[in-house]
Amino acid sequence: MINTILKKLVVALVSWIGEDTISQQKGSVVKGAFLGQFFNTGFIILIVNANMKQHKPREFWKLFNGPFSDYLPQWYIEVGVKIITTYTVQGIMPFVNVVKETIIRRLKGSLDQGCSGNRYQTKSRTIQNYKMAYSGPDMPIHFKYSEALNITFLAMLYGFGMPIMYPMAMAIISNQRLCERIQVAYNYT
Repeated sequence: MINTILKKLVVALVSWIGEDTISQQKGSVVKGAFLGQFFNTGFIILIVNANMKQHKPREFWKLFNGPFSDYLPQWYIEVGVKIITTYTVQGIMPFVNVVKETIIRRLKGSLDQGCSGNRYQTKSRTIQNYKMAYSGPDMPIHFKYSEALNITFLAMLYGFGMPIMYPMAMAIISNQRLCERIQVAYNYT
């Protein structure tokens, strides 16, 4: 939910800025989406659990009154588990999206056929409408790049203390690539 809002916000901001070329626009979207996702998944959880009262200026740091002033074993038990859980969800979501898009595409195709089961019987009057009924959504490559960067940077940020994040990052990026290939192959059948 938050990532969807973040993506729409980044696209709106980049289009408002008005880059000269499409490549520059996509690059700016990648950077903006990555920074937003990385802050959301990498630093918010750190800031919420940080206790910074002992540092100066005390007036500023008194807002950070979480339970941990350092990376203690209890921090890894409480906060580390939340980070790993977020990572696990990021690894499962590509498969969820493939299933969701497959169901939506089949429903759209069934409605176009009038529930007859015959792919060649259609209510579409133009080839564009027919394609829209039987093909999936566009692949927003700039968001795929930002997600891969986010996963990699999170592994580099927290992986030294939680080494399980390195193989998890590899598995998550592999899952994303596999699901992209499934979506592309299914769009051409």
